[in-house]
Amino acid sequence: WWQVVLIGEVGRVAPSGNLSLLHEDMKWSAGVGASLMLGARVFRFSLIGSDEALQFWFVVGQSF
Repeated sequence: WWQVVLIGEVGRVAPSGNLSLLHEDMKWSAGVGASLMLGARVFRFSLIGSDEALQFWFVVGQSF
């Protein structure tokens, strides 16, 4: 089997629990991923980008 996943996240790390500060200058990332099961092995590929970086992940054997 195989699966395709859209990935997205928005958030910010704030120094305190102030809600108005928490919702200013939020950061984002978005990408696409694929999971394949070949035999008893799971292969995951992910390509994720933001305004700061672009990353590629490849994982073998992780079940989730």
